[in-house]
Parts: sequence; structure tokens; C-alpha cells
Amino acid sequence: MDFAFDALAGTVYVNAEAPGRWEHEGLGEFYANPNGQAWGNRLCRVLYHETTHFWQLLGSSYLADVVMDDWERVVAYEQSGKTIPGPAKKREYTAPTSHGFSAHMLAECWARYWDVHTRSPATIAREEDLSVAGVLQGPLGYSSAAFDAVMTEGKDSKCYGAPYRALLDQFLGHSAYAAYCFPIIVYWAFNSPDPVGAYMRMIGQAWASGNVRAALEARTGSINVDWFRLRGVLEEALDPPPPGGMLGQSPALAAHPLYAEYENKLVDLSLVAAQLLLRTREPASVAELELYDSLLACQSQQDFCFMLPGQPNIRYAMGKWLEPSAVQFSNLAVYGRRSQAGEGSVRPE
Repeated sequence: MDFAFDALAGTVYVNAEAPGRWEHEGLGEFYANPNGQAWGNRLCRVLYHETTHFWQLLGSSYLADVVMDDWERVVAYEQSGKTIPGPAKKREYTAPTSHGFSAHMLAECWARYWDVHTRSPATIAREEDLSVAGVLQGPLGYSSAAFDAVMTEGKDSKCYGAPYRALLDQFLGHSAYAAYCFPIIVYWAFNSPDPVGAYMRMIGQAWASGNVRAALEARTGSINVDWFRLRGVLEEALDPPPPGGMLGQSPALAAHPLYAEYENKLVDLSLVAAQLLLRTREPASVAELELYDSLLACQSQQDFCFMLPGQPNIRYAMGKWLEPSAVQFSNLAVYGRRSQAGEGSVRPE
């Protein structure tokens, strides 16, 4: 097996060698700095991408139901020795819809977004040998056009490109608006019974909302701050479904012997993220101070952590508290463990 996330077993497979110390120390230093050169390009991309799928599952009622459909078949076979029909939910998950893409493609687009946001379009374009005009242009080292191209092109783009193209079409090609709204809307979509339908409905409503557009026009330029501001405006405009997965005390996750244990690990991740920011240093700018205040303010909205797992402070908190139950590298295995609140002082990058 080259790389994969086995949702039924909660295990990530990475066909690359990991530092030997990870076997005993865990993956905290990776989640603090997933782009570290010491890890190598392959390990960076694969481990981060597949961990994102793991976090998607923990935060999504829809994906939890897909996995539970498989788990119930395993249990039924153990009890009766007979194979029951199915899994119907998995077939639904991968089936094309009238919108031109499946829920599975939307989930891959969701994971791709965090790959691109964290690794940068320029890095991914080089790794995938993509000829994307404008990659080295713009204040962030790449242009908006390059971000959109890496989100919609590539040798595997048939697995992830269509949902983001639909978003750009709905937003009339306004790249920044799309990038700011996507992770919030797609998280909500996967807590509905019909992720693709909910996604298409909400991106249409977002573009039609004058309040959402005004909030996007007033963005500070720091996406990590603006996400927190935007969420409330989007929530008012879109009437999204309630949090699901672990946050919704999903019966599907609670019935699975592995995922049920994660409910005990669901600490106040936003508080942990804020503590990590302050512990590494005093906020060095107005934007950083506002980010710290935003993390503290969202303690009553735990879904921010599943909504924005690529935000550096949240990513580190998630990696410490909700790391995959097992990660099998080519040379060793790392098993999930429970961290203690406030533990560690590695600065997230």
C-alpha cells in the first residue's frame, strides 16, 4: 500500500521513512511544522493530506455514517457469519450527482485545499510538475490565478477539481472570495445528509448575500483573522446544519470502538490553540493579537477547529490531541496518544 487513510481502522499509511524518535515522541513536531525539510517532500504531503481526511471524519456526521455503514457489516458478519448487502452509504458517497461531482470528490477537494494552503501553490506546482502561469507572482509568492489553477488542475484533478471549479463559477472567478469561504462552507456541507446539494446551495447563497460580500471586501488581508470574522456572517446568511461528528455526539462514531475513545480526547481545542500562541511568544502584531483574541472567543464554537484544521495554531492543537489512532510508515508505526493540556512549546509554523 503506497498511501491511504483506512477509515474503518483509523489508520494512515505512508510509504516513506519517518524519524525514529517519532515512535516514542509522537508526531507533534510534524504538526507544528508540516513543511519541515527534514521530513522530505513525500512524507510532508502524504501524512498531512491523510491526517486531514482523519479530521474530516471526526468532524462530519455524513462521513461518520459512511464509515458506520461498513462497521455495521463487519459486526453483522462477526455475529452471524453472513455478509449483509451494502455498503449503501459508500456507494452513495462515490456516486456522481447532477452537479457533476460526488461527495467523495468534494471531500478530496476539501483535503486538497489544505494541501495548497499549507504547502503553497508554488511548492505543489513544483512537486507535481505543473506549468501554472503566475506561480511566482504576487505578494505571497504566488498569484490568485496560481492558487485556483493548483486547486483545479493536476494529474489527479479528476478527483478534486470539479467542486472548486463550481465555486469559482458561482463567484464569477473571484479567487479571494472563494478561498476565504470554501473551508467554512464545505465543513457545513459535510454535516448535512446531502453534502453536494448543501454545498451548491450554500455557495449560491453566499454569493447572493450583500452582507457576505461586504465582509469579504472588508477583510484585513490576514486570512487567519478574517476566517473568524467571516464565519458569523456566513452563518447568518446560510443557515447551516449544526455541528456533527464528535461535536454532535454522532451515534455512528460512538458505536465504533476506536472512534468512541476520541470523545474523551475532545478538549477545548480553541483554548489550547490560543495557549500555544501565547506560550511561544507574546503576539507580535495587531493582527496576531486579534488572532489570539479570536481563538479565545471561539471556545464556545468548537467546530472552528474542524472547520479550519490548517490554521497553524489549530493544526498544532489538533495534532497533539487528535492525532490518528495509528500511522504506519515504511520503517515504523506511531500510535495515537493523549496529550496533556498546555503540554509542549514548539512554535507552529
